[in-house]
Amino acid sequence: MGFMERKLFKRTDALLIGLILLAAALCWFFTRQNGALESCRVLYNGKAVSSVPLGGDAIFTVPEAPGMVFEIKDGKVAAARSDCPDKTCVHMGYIGSSAQKIVCLPNQIVVEVVTRYNDPEAPDAVTR
Repeated sequence: MGFMERKLFKRTDALLIGLILLAAALCWFFTRQNGALESCRVLYNGKAVSSVPLGGDAIFTVPEAPGMVFEIKDGKVAAARSDCPDKTCVHMGYIGSSAQKIVCLPNQIVVEVVTRYNDPEAPDAVTR
């Protein structure tokens, strides 16, 4: 049998590739399902004052900054209105990742997205 007579893929190769793709799709599906565990945490002067789930659309305020209005839409949060002078927090738009934050320095407010992976309240090790 010469080099040109060999098949590029065998049936077992196609089966293995299919199983790998199926495993990847299942991993993606189950990690997306855990996205419902996401919430936004509002910090005032460095201390958590509110936590709101990102599962549904909502509008909310916090007593520590009554001049600010926050909006949750499509699993993301934004500062919809603020009484601060420059409105930088409003111009930040919607955030939906733990890598992003909404910051309003005049009101001493920080809004962050918290998942079960970046929650400082969650345990980070299992001990006996």
